[in-house]
Amino acid sequence: MTRIETIEMAAQAFVGGGKMLSTPELQTLVEKAHSEEERDFYIAIYNYFLARRQKEVMANESY
Repeated sequence: MTRIETIEMAAQAFVGGGKMLSTPELQTLVEKAHSEEERDFYIAIYNYFLARRQKEVMANESY
């Protein structure tokens, strides 16, 4: 399994239904992370959802 596949699976399990993490939620997760790797993981999940949301906006021309 590739890193992006792992992030996609974790993102779906983590927040389910494609809900976008809010900035305060992300900040809380990053602050409570026990390691740099865990912080990077949470940021990767956030970036994944952000990119997906941006693609949706562009596809629907709702910008």
